[in-house]
Amino acid sequence: MQNSDWASSKFLTDFIKSHVEKEAADGHEDVWSSWLSVPFPPLTTYKYVLEQRKMFERIGQLLPAASIPAFNEWKNARLVEGVQHVRLRHMSIEYAKSLVELLPLIPCSVQITHVLPNLETMTPELKPLRFLMELSSDSVSGIPRHDSCVKPAFQKLAKELASSWRVSMDDLLIVSPPHHRSSYSYINMPSLSVKEDLLEVFHQHMKLGSVEEGCQILKSKLPVLPAVTDKFWLRWVDLFTFHVSLLGVLEAHKITALNEVGSQ
Repeated sequence: MQNSDWASSKFLTDFIKSHVEKEAADGHEDVWSSWLSVPFPPLTTYKYVLEQRKMFERIGQLLPAASIPAFNEWKNARLVEGVQHVRLRHMSIEYAKSLVELLPLIPCSVQITHVLPNLETMTPELKPLRFLMELSSDSVSGIPRHDSCVKPAFQKLAKELASSWRVSMDDLLIVSPPHHRSSYSYINMPSLSVKEDLLEVFHQHMKLGSVEEGCQILKSKLPVLPAVTDKFWLRWVDLFTFHVSLLGVLEAHKITALNEVGSQ
């Protein structure tokens, strides 16, 4: 029962469901606890906790109406406990997708103390910034995520991750193919250019009200432009396009105090 795949085993879940349903029908109370409170595996993952959630929901459909409130209270506490047991060496795309589905159930305090440390182990292919965009979007599980949990998460991770890259002059001249962001989950989204990453981080900081932090990151990552005689300026149109995009972010958030950033 401690194997990490047991929660997704049809045989085991059907077996447990039948016994829980029978004992609940016989009037036994809290039968789910005796059947489902198994020790968490040593390598608990977000995928494992999500599979448990799905199994609990299937079992909940079989319980008498009077038992549902107590079962839901137990279920939510059990899932939070599962999240607290997750210790990851590497955050994979699969685990990140599972975490996004679990986020609405996780209290803010647990997100900060237990989820954030795992986010810092993300693998390169996951693109941590992509996950931050997913986290701060308005569409996660259909509820707003611009709350007190998301803001500290974004500020902490964006600052640490941004310290590992800087926009070069060549980056400013790269023309990236257009992406229709609304049709993608950010986690599955093709990698954007470094300059687009920077603009997106800045945009999300503005969205979350972290104006000072966003401004500092933007200023520290932009390169020092060469003299006007440098051949770099033969591609001035591409640079102008980036400049327009930056001013667009400033205008969208009505940030007149930061106009000096766009003029540098």
